[in-house]
Amino acid sequence: TSIADVAAKLIELTGINVDMQVDDSRIRKNEQLRVFGCNNKLVSTTGWSPKYSIENSLEDIFQFWYKETNK
Repeated sequence: TSIADVAAKLIELTGINVDMQVDDSRIRKNEQLRVFGCNNKLVSTTGWSPKYSIENSLEDIFQFWYKETNK
């Protein structure tokens, strides 16, 4: 899941149209543009697995703050 994926999901949840742009001046010369992680070792060692998807988590967070700010 990338930051763009998270932003797209939040845009979908809120219904707000956002024009996302990259400011090249803020990217460091030696910036690692792609970072990948793998949870295989954690899963095989502990048996852990996520109970909630990132999409469900974002929706829950959005709903919580929507209710909090519209009381």
